[in-house]
Formats: sequence, structure tokens, C-alpha cells
Amino acid sequence: NALGNASGTFTINGGSIDNTTGGAITLVNYPQQWNGDFTFNGTRNLNLGNGNVTLGSDRVVSVNSNTLTVGGVVSAAPYSLTKSGAGTLAFAAGDVTVNNLGINAGTLTAPTGNLNIAGNFSNSGTFNNNNGTVNYNGSSPQSIASVTYYNLTCSGAGSKGTGSNITV
Repeated sequence: NALGNASGTFTINGGSIDNTTGGAITLVNYPQQWNGDFTFNGTRNLNLGNGNVTLGSDRVVSVNSNTLTVGGVVSAAPYSLTKSGAGTLAFAAGDVTVNNLGINAGTLTAPTGNLNIAGNFSNSGTFNNNNGTVNYNGSSPQSIASVTYYNLTCSGAGSKGTGSNITV
């Protein structure tokens, strides 16, 4: 609650976020605006709450340790999201909609709802399907990551392809 009233917007313009308290922290459900790439360096987990997230452009979120959880709906249809760092970026129940999705390192945990990808999905880390549905719904050709999916749907006018086997 130190960040103010939850009816206000929690804006991230870049930089680093840390949690060095004695335990995990969960924020109240602030709407979030991610206006810059940022890094989570927490010695403890941090949950940004269930507020809806809006991206202003393509974003890189680096989670260097522990887990950064995002519970709200992520609306970033025209923008790409890249996860880097050895830690875990975890989405909870809120649907996530992005253009391209990249996992450069560490773990990305998909939402229990829908992960909607209009572009490509590249993976050089670990993808945790979290029993949700991944929807490839682009109108241009899409590259499907070779990961294990719980539910997988392919729609939209674009062709869908993968360079190797996938498991559903």
C-alpha cells in the first residue's frame, strides 16, 4: 500500500525492482503501465498483483533471481515481450496477449488462462505451460516454439510451422 491508492496506475519507466525484505511481497491490484524495459533482482519473490498491464512498446523484462509474478491481464497485442535473466517470470490467471514472445533465459510460466501470440514464439530457456491454452492466432506465418503445451490452438490466416517436434 506504500505505492498509493490502487485506483492509480503503477508505472514502470525502466530501471530495477527489488525485494530484499524478509519474505515475499504481493502488491495490491494496481493497473500497470510498462513504459520501459526493467529488471527484477529480488532476493525474495515479488507479486505485482492482479492489476491489468499495458505495454507502450516492445518490452524486455529481466528476472535475474527468484520469481516475479504478474496476475492481471496483459494487453500488448501490437508489441513483443522478451523474458531474460535466470529467474522466473510467472503469469497467473489473467490472459496475456502479445505479438512476439521470446524466452532468452530462465523460466517463463504461462497464465492458467490464455496466452495469445500473434507473431513468433522463440525459446532458449524453460517454458512452463501452467495448464493454460496457447493460442497462435496470427494473420502472418508463425513459428511455433518446440515446447510442451497443455492446450494448443492455431487459428488466423497465417501458416503455422515448427522446426521440430512439439508435445501437447
